[in-house]
Amino acid sequence: MDYIFKKGKIMLDLQVTAFGNDKIKWLLSNMPKIRHKTKTVIAKYAINIERLAKGRAPKKTGTLRREIQYIFENDGLMATIGVPKDSPASSYAKAQEYNEYYRHTEGEWGYMRKSLIEVKEDFKKEVEEAFKIL
Repeated sequence: MDYIFKKGKIMLDLQVTAFGNDKIKWLLSNMPKIRHKTKTVIAKYAINIERLAKGRAPKKTGTLRREIQYIFENDGLMATIGVPKDSPASSYAKAQEYNEYYRHTEGEWGYMRKSLIEVKEDFKKEVEEAFKIL
């Protein structure tokens, strides 16, 4: 689970990475209980991070908070949380996320990162629990 800036979008990707790990790939492909539990954990934390980020985001007009959203990809094994690049709030979102010296009337800079950091360890623990079903 990492915080990244990609394709003009302030976003977080939540996923269980299976690159180079054939055992994880096999378990996610062939064990429906593990796959379902993993998808459930990803959905739970995507919704939670979106809620936290909206609560922390600076508020001038409310557009930034309204534009923070999550999208599920890869059959629910990945969730992207952020502000779409075609959003009217995308430039403002970047300035508010990265510029700690920007004057915030309400809310905080680093609203996405702080939301991720708050849930990161709990997310990892719940994913690990999903793989203990065996």
